[in-house]
Amino acid sequence: MDIDNRIPVISEENPTFSFWCGEREQVKIEFIKVIGRGGSCIAYKCKRIEGDETIECVVKEYYPAETSLEVEYVRTAPGQPLKIVSALDGAAGQQAIERELQRQEENLSRELQTNRDLFYREGSSRGNSPYFYKADFIRKFGDSSYMILNTSEGRTLHTALRDSPGKRLDWKTSLSYTRKLLEIIRWIEERGYIHGDISLSNVWIAGNRENEYLLLLDLGSAFRKSDYTLDDIALEQASDEQILDLAKKIAHNESLGSSHENIRSDAIFSLWNAKLAFCNAQNIRRAKDLINAIAQIDVRTDIYSAFKLFFRMVTGIPYSWEVSKNRISQLLGDQAGIVLIEQLLRMMRRNEDMAYSSVSQALNALDEIERLVTGSCSPLVLLEKIGDQLDQNKYEEELFAPVVIE
Repeated sequence: MDIDNRIPVISEENPTFSFWCGEREQVKIEFIKVIGRGGSCIAYKCKRIEGDETIECVVKEYYPAETSLEVEYVRTAPGQPLKIVSALDGAAGQQAIERELQRQEENLSRELQTNRDLFYREGSSRGNSPYFYKADFIRKFGDSSYMILNTSEGRTLHTALRDSPGKRLDWKTSLSYTRKLLEIIRWIEERGYIHGDISLSNVWIAGNRENEYLLLLDLGSAFRKSDYTLDDIALEQASDEQILDLAKKIAHNESLGSSHENIRSDAIFSLWNAKLAFCNAQNIRRAKDLINAIAQIDVRTDIYSAFKLFFRMVTGIPYSWEVSKNRISQLLGDQAGIVLIEQLLRMMRRNEDMAYSSVSQALNALDEIERLVTGSCSPLVLLEKIGDQLDQNKYEEELFAPVVIE
């Protein structure tokens, strides 16, 4: 899953591509560059040209990273349309292609509906959500579909990191972005959804430096948990046919469980593996495994990804259990004291254990970091507080171990 072999419609060697859309083919879309790769699509920064008006926008090309075993999406070179091909022969292969086209249409409709659910504030006088752009279908090209997001000028978090010294951001900016992300996660959760793929290329930074705000670009992996789960009693009482139908519905959504930036929680990874296992053999045991896997997904998985991004913003490297205090000290130099690094690692280890079960808990964890960054909390007082709160001995050895700067 970490290797993405998809060929975008433009590249550095072939940077020019455009098409016309609209009811009278009066709108020209010029593709500028790739800005993100999600589980269900590749996102491009584009220009929307109509008459004398030119505005920037984001266009998403439906191009799943993984498909069923029957078919695959193939592009021979940039500028060429996508084509769905099947390894099956004759009528069986054509039927597999038709099934994939139907799946694409259903997944596109589902994402557009999710966008409407999260974009509009039903019955509210406050206007539309500040966290998402309105999405619309614009056209087909080859065997793929294209959506446009009516964005404002901005950049992805991936681009912001890439263009920053040391490939990382300062503490203040990182804390601010993460708080904004957590508020978006709260908004999504309150509406019954889980995003499932919060990543560097999905976070859009808009506004000026004094008034920056964040939005999420890709809702392909977002889902309403109630659409895919049965409670324990219902699962025990469900017929084999009902269980298989629900498992097929989960497997039908090609984006569920997918990610390409190494920020997935174990629960998301388990969902992906359960999907693959069920697609290989559609039996009752694997159907129940898949239903149980998606039942484990909740707001903690989105919080997990947000904290992974926070660590990446602060240090410039991905987080893993092997990252040491010495390594972080070398990266940050004089910008962080040992106690601050201790607290950062403790937070990340708790995150690996999915210990933050609500946005409020996650925000409190950031508060502890911010107090050390701003110097509003004594390191000794914080260490005493941490020691009082520790209820799992496995954190103690790492937290209070002597530090040797190599």
